[in-house]
Amino acid sequence: NLLAVDWSPNGQIIGVGTLDGSILLFDRHLRPLQPAIETALDQVLSLQFDPDSRLLAYAGSGRTSSFGMFDVVSGDIDSWQTEWRWSSKVDWSHDGSRIALGTGQRAEVLDVQQRRAIAVLPEHFEPIYALDWGPEDRRVLSVDARGTLIIWDPATGQPTAKLDCGVGEVRAADWSPDGMSIIVGCGDDLIRWDATRGYQMEAATLGDEQAANN
Repeated sequence: NLLAVDWSPNGQIIGVGTLDGSILLFDRHLRPLQPAIETALDQVLSLQFDPDSRLLAYAGSGRTSSFGMFDVVSGDIDSWQTEWRWSSKVDWSHDGSRIALGTGQRAEVLDVQQRRAIAVLPEHFEPIYALDWGPEDRRVLSVDARGTLIIWDPATGQPTAKLDCGVGEVRAADWSPDGMSIIVGCGDDLIRWDATRGYQMEAATLGDEQAANN
């Protein structure tokens, strides 16, 4: 029944998204902090605390909404009306002002204060499985089930690089700390991409004794 977990940056709270659309909060010793939080969703597929550990953004499937935020201090729930009834990934910007949301077959950036989408990337043709802000908050990486990776500008929604994994489903990806490369889990392969010029740098197949360098 547990579909998503996230640890608050201050290390005090663990958030859990569930199959029945509720959110559970625990302290770091896994003691429940309060009763289950009922959201407007049928399932909570992804959740993440903001950098200040106060707001817990969550996404999933629902009849009227696929995204919301829970204030762990006030206890308020803020359910946003969304065009799509299914969202798969949520990721806060490092400065806490914006949220990248994988919704349906597109990615978008939400402005938290303005409560609206400020950029949309409608170029995916499969559900989005991975979503990640670059270290400097000037780029966002989104990856779909087909294995398409897109690096895009969160201010305009314009792609800056597009890569094709070409191996299998991609469910995980992450930036290097310097923002120069991306590591991608693609089927049984672990691939390192150049994030600025858009080419494969190195690859390793899980189970092989040696890495294949390209």
